[in-house]
Amino acid sequence: MKKILLAIMIASTSLFACKSSQSGAMGADRIEPANSKPAAQPEEGTYDMIISFISKGAGTDRVVKPKIDEYMTAFNEKHGLTLNVDKVGWGREGEVDYHFDFENLSTAQKKEFISEVKAIVGSSDIVFVSLNKKAVHKR
Repeated sequence: MKKILLAIMIASTSLFACKSSQSGAMGADRIEPANSKPAAQPEEGTYDMIISFISKGAGTDRVVKPKIDEYMTAFNEKHGLTLNVDKVGWGREGEVDYHFDFENLSTAQKKEFISEVKAIVGSSDIVFVSLNKKAVHKR
């Protein structure tokens, strides 16, 4: 009796162990080649650059923010255009995000603007620059 029960357990275990729910090795049939899709289009709500002015209990950076505002004005005057920026306030201590859309800028102008903004921000620990990201704080 023990031999029969042991044989049934071994047979049933081997049947269930060999059954696989996937058709390929770890889902290999669902992997697509890297070059199979055209270049990804930016998602809705994605901005070319986001400058986040945060606070750690003492308000936003009172030195960097005016410099960024002054540089934006000077950049507009220098190039004869208007930057597409959406300023979104989200905190009680003046926290704000500047969402930039660089559709009307050339590649050289984009590089110039981004590098200058990063230079102005420097090593501030309460101002962050993000590129090609979705907005966290929205209107």
